[in-house]
Amino acid sequence: MAKCRMRNDAQLGHVESLFPHVKGDWWKDAFNEMYLRTDGDVVEDPAITEAECNEMLSIEAVSKLFNTGTAGGRSLRVLDLCCGQGRHSVYFAEKYPNIEFHGLDSSAYLIEIARLRAKEAQCKNVSFDVGDARHIPSEDDTFDLIIMMGNSFGVYSDEDDNAALLEEVGRTLKSGGTFLADMVSAEYTKSNFQDGGWEFINGGKFPIPNSTMTAGDKSSETMIACRERELSTDGKWLASREMVIGMSRGILQDLFYKFRLYEVEEMERLLHKSRMVLDRGACQELFGPAGEGTRNGDLGMMASRHLIVGMSSKGSDHTNGSSITPNASEESLPNVFVHPCLVINTDPVKGRVVRVTTDVEAGTLLMVDDPYALVPDITPESGDFLPCSRLECSKRVTDPIASVTCPQECNSDVIWCNASCQSLGKARHDLECTWLKRNATRIVQNHGQYDMTMLWIIVRTLVSRSLEKQLETDKQVSQPTFISDLNSLDFKFAHNYIEIQKLRNNYEAIVSSKIEHYHALVNDFLGPNSGFQSEVEMQEIVDLICKEEMNAFCLYPKGTSAPGVTKGRGRAYALGLYTRATWMNHDCEPNMTHKPNRNSQYTFRTTRDLAAGEECTIAYTDLMEPQYADVKSRRAFMKEWFTFDCTCRRCEREMAAST
Repeated sequence: MAKCRMRNDAQLGHVESLFPHVKGDWWKDAFNEMYLRTDGDVVEDPAITEAECNEMLSIEAVSKLFNTGTAGGRSLRVLDLCCGQGRHSVYFAEKYPNIEFHGLDSSAYLIEIARLRAKEAQCKNVSFDVGDARHIPSEDDTFDLIIMMGNSFGVYSDEDDNAALLEEVGRTLKSGGTFLADMVSAEYTKSNFQDGGWEFINGGKFPIPNSTMTAGDKSSETMIACRERELSTDGKWLASREMVIGMSRGILQDLFYKFRLYEVEEMERLLHKSRMVLDRGACQELFGPAGEGTRNGDLGMMASRHLIVGMSSKGSDHTNGSSITPNASEESLPNVFVHPCLVINTDPVKGRVVRVTTDVEAGTLLMVDDPYALVPDITPESGDFLPCSRLECSKRVTDPIASVTCPQECNSDVIWCNASCQSLGKARHDLECTWLKRNATRIVQNHGQYDMTMLWIIVRTLVSRSLEKQLETDKQVSQPTFISDLNSLDFKFAHNYIEIQKLRNNYEAIVSSKIEHYHALVNDFLGPNSGFQSEVEMQEIVDLICKEEMNAFCLYPKGTSAPGVTKGRGRAYALGLYTRATWMNHDCEPNMTHKPNRNSQYTFRTTRDLAAGEECTIAYTDLMEPQYADVKSRRAFMKEWFTFDCTCRRCEREMAAST
């Protein structure tokens, strides 16, 4: 369903507003042959179908699933929801004969075409049924993958119906399964709004089975589609009117329809309610078909779309007590994961500590945490790859041809994987661009790269705070939560600026010369004339610097070494501030290793069996490196950088042995 409409038999002239003319169930009779005719340049073009299928296959979870073909001795099952004429299902079914594909759509007309084309392609592993997406006729946990392509999400006039559709997806999707949906880019549509357009309709380039519109002299008739659009006052709904005119027969259809425009953050919350987690790092932006004369420049809702990737979180839900399989790969999980056995306690000496409530095997993945802020941390001469400046991606940019830099040339370390990442990350970067262009070079020249990295991550932390506050204002969120909140019912797992404020700053333990230096940096580079707008007071920014210095993680290509293994982590390439990863306390005999994954999310895995009630600990540096073998050197490092005297059992034991 690239674009949908309903028939309105009464011929109307100009109307003041489109919305009153859209029926609540406009979609029921919308998908007929005229739909295929007017949208044939998109929904009937094999090249576009192939390109969209390849986009889906570029999602790691999907490619792994399709390449596996079978799991546990059974066929994998894929649901093509709102499948239309089944173009994606038939394409995949031909290429993956060992996978079961099922298509569901409300249009009996399109389903009949889908069945015919599957028969022509001799695909015996695909079936199609007429049905309602709000009531999927399948049992719980049936499908490994559910796809919903063609801008189909948001067609219902009642928002509860759109939410019900997602609830059905969450119900029928297996634990750990994947949900893909392309949907209109609300941000692009509103910022590039066109209130009208027109195009000549394809005259039969792509044959339609059993066509009634190309019989006799109708096949040569020229038709024009004239479109009118209107945004609701709150910007949430897009209404359209499409009038199809035959040059010899006059008005053939006059169609009114509307779509709910969902922003990515809204989708994230809806997915959470349906027991799914948005995998922001895997999401992509799709653009409409390009080419001279394409739709006379009127791409409408096809101009820019988000390919949303959701992962079932049934297996990691904090409320159901379920557990993930030990030794599971962090790459197979959603972008945020906290093992259900983890709890936060308070220790009179250490403060906040993390413990396991059950016995846990060695090799178990306990946490995957995404960064609240992340900046590059490499030297120019190293030649290392920079991380993508889109926070939700943060992959190391390895393709110089596809990569994109800031058009304002604010800083050479600002880079995106591709134009899609740049577009999705634009709102975030716009808040830092002027500051970087005005201050970055001067900071490095006067104070060095270390201070530049430190101030930049502070700026990006405040940018995240600003976007978070704006989201709360726009959506009137009653409880202050950030868009990546893992579980809206359990705020101890929150991922927001409030959690940043809770971090310890060890202000009294930091030497006064450092505090004075922080004040000077803030006054010089984060003041009213710095080019960065922030509501945060100067003293709070100094306090934030102290928290960052105590709690930020350097990102290395490899993880910390397990006990007895010396392999080296490589050279740091980024600095990240995380809200959940900071729960872990240091121990010189840690029971977990930690490392970033490909999206710069921090992962934590046990190195040995843990008993119920045991604290989870990490090493704040790679203790297997030779310079930390000596207890005095190791304790001096912890004191200098983290302002505490390590009194772990290893240090106490080695100190006693040295006296």
